[in-house]
Amino acid sequence: ALEESLVHSREAVALRRDGFNLHRLGNTLLRMGRTEEADKAFSEAVKLDPAFSPALAELAELRERAGRPKEAVALFRRAVAAMPGDAAFREGLA
Repeated sequence: ALEESLVHSREAVALRRDGFNLHRLGNTLLRMGRTEEADKAFSEAVKLDPAFSPALAELAELRERAGRPKEAVALFRRAVAAMPGDAAFREGLA
């Protein structure tokens, strides 16, 4: 099922390379344990749409897991600024 999801996510990115599709690709890669590839997809999503809070939050989580807390906090802050009403992003700062 994940391989099929990966194929569909890659096709979506090929058709429309935007933050949403790259975030979806990143999530699929993350579920498959392909962390470095997921990081690249989330990073590109944020590069294309700097205020895309879901990708910012995913990147923050990855940075936190990688032992890079300063980067994680900066990314969580950007996610909160983009979506101030979303409590989940604020929890990342706790």
